Amino acid sequence: MLGLRLKRQRVSTCLFAAALSCVYLAANETLYASETPWTIYGWPLAEKGLNEIILNQDALMATYVCPSLSRLNLKTGVSEPVLLSKISTANKDQVWTLTLSDKVLWADGKQVTLSDLESFVATELSPLVDRVLGPNIKAPKFSTEKTDKSFIVKFESAPGFGPYLLNRSAFYRRVDGGVECAGPLKAREDGKDLVLEGTIREKPRKLILSRQFPKADTSDGALYFKFGNELHPPTWERQIEEELTCKLPLDLPVMTMIAWNPEGRYTKLEEFRRAITSILPRGALLRAGAGSLGDLISAPILRAHPGYKKSILVMPYDLKKADAILNAMNLVRSEKDGYRRTATGEVLEISIATDPSQNSGLLRKILDDSFRALGMRLNMVTDKSKADGILTGIQGNWPENDLAPILHSNQSQKVWPWRYNFPDIDTALTDYNLSLTQPKPDFALLSKIHELVIKREPFSVLVQHKSC
Repeated sequence: MLGLRLKRQRVSTCLFAAALSCVYLAANETLYASETPWTIYGWPLAEKGLNEIILNQDALMATYVCPSLSRLNLKTGVSEPVLLSKISTANKDQVWTLTLSDKVLWADGKQVTLSDLESFVATELSPLVDRVLGPNIKAPKFSTEKTDKSFIVKFESAPGFGPYLLNRSAFYRRVDGGVECAGPLKAREDGKDLVLEGTIREKPRKLILSRQFPKADTSDGALYFKFGNELHPPTWERQIEEELTCKLPLDLPVMTMIAWNPEGRYTKLEEFRRAITSILPRGALLRAGAGSLGDLISAPILRAHPGYKKSILVMPYDLKKADAILNAMNLVRSEKDGYRRTATGEVLEISIATDPSQNSGLLRKILDDSFRALGMRLNMVTDKSKADGILTGIQGNWPENDLAPILHSNQSQKVWPWRYNFPDIDTALTDYNLSLTQPKPDFALLSKIHELVIKREPFSVLVQHKSC
């Protein structure tokens, strides 16, 4: 679980209604008001290189250091310019006109020019199409023009996607082996820390991202992010008491779930995957493991997102239903030892892989008890390539909530040791991603994806986390 605490100040309620995460909002309201540097302890910097950290578009980098040219604003339900003052199209998106905002500066203080914009589009557009929409959709050849304040992109044919594809990439240029961006703060490494420093509202501002926690909690200018080894931190009893009285919970795009192997002996069957989901005591996990500081969701889509279909209820705990499903599959309990066996007498055994570096004792025990209750043997393993499922935490794509990286047949193998191949889901994912490139995305398409994911059950989502 991820915990957010702001020293001597409560964070305002945030449901991710805007495109920025509550992590940014929490820091934002204090950074603007503070004359002294703020230190953020425990911020998750998964990437090792400075360039990769800057370009990963997390909440802080995308806001303070390396913003995109445009962004999706979930509060209004439309995409909007950020570093641009206007975006317009003509002839079925075959012509894009991008008007650069005044006073947009690089980190070195120099003006961002139309030539910079031209260089960025020429270099990044086609790879961006491949990454977000490919490989079946390619960017047509295009030419460019510059007017007094605008940059024009002319495709040789209608591209099929719109200019708000630019939401999905930080705007930057490469200089001296590094990257330079147009955000108000510039990132630099200081030992193990990352320092963000610059000017906001004509005043000097500074953020220090520290990977290590201080020995004593004494700083007033600090944000703390604490990650437990499983669903709760080591001091979970005290934490639960605090969290159950939390008046201002914050939704986080962080989910704990089991991803099922679509090629497994049993898990390749949709009805088997649904049976397993129905025996997972997710409510108990939420209460005992996360201190009720979370939410139960039926698919890896945040409940606060406009594409989450609230009429689809979370599958309830139902041991009898799961028992009937497995009996119908001729996987019946043995009177001798209570385990289910195949027609050839083999014990029904499922393996779930976990990260050996993480202590997931609570989850292991609950899962083992649940599988035993249904007459199955559970093996917790470390080799993901041969497992029937993977117990993992994922950070959801926000604000788009694009599931293609973890579910599309052309991308899922980069995340999992297998490939998901659901043609109906692939089509829906592509349609939704194409809609995200338009001014107003079609969130009904994400709701359709929600329906299809429930039908296929590739994942058993245990909990969506919150913070206080």
